[in-house]
Amino acid sequence: MYDSVHLYKNFFFNLMNKKTLVCTLPGLETTVQAQFKHLQKLHKLEMGEEIKMAFKLTDRVLNPTSIERVNVQLAVAANHESTVAALRYYSQNDAYRDFGQTADFLEMLRRWFSVVNGPQSESLVASSAGDVTRA
Repeated sequence: MYDSVHLYKNFFFNLMNKKTLVCTLPGLETTVQAQFKHLQKLHKLEMGEEIKMAFKLTDRVLNPTSIERVNVQLAVAANHESTVAALRYYSQNDAYRDFGQTADFLEMLRRWFSVVNGPQSESLVASSAGDVTRA
C-alpha cells in the first residue's frame, strides 16, 4: 500500500501550490475543479464571526510555514467535514456556486483517506463494479 498519509497531505499542498486541481470523480464520470481560492474566500467570509461553520479552517491552515507543511493535521483540518459542509452551504448562493466543486473534491479525498486508514481497511476489496465491499 502507498503511504496514504503522505498522499493525503500532498493532495492538499498541491491544491495550495497549484491553486487549481481538476479531477474526475470515480464512478460519476464527472469532472470537478477544486480551487484553493474557495477555501480562502470561505475563511474570509467567516472571519470575525463568533460561530463558524468551517471552524477548523484557520489562517495557519491556509498559510503554513515551510516547516508546518509536513504536519498532516493541517491537511486534515482543511478537508474536515465542517469545511466541506460550509462550502456546500455557501454554494447555494449564486455568488459562491463553484464552492460545490471544491466541496466534492475535498469530500472524495476525505472518504478515500477514511477507507484506506479505517479499522476495516485490510478487509476491503474492490468489486468488479469498482465499488468498495467487505471481503
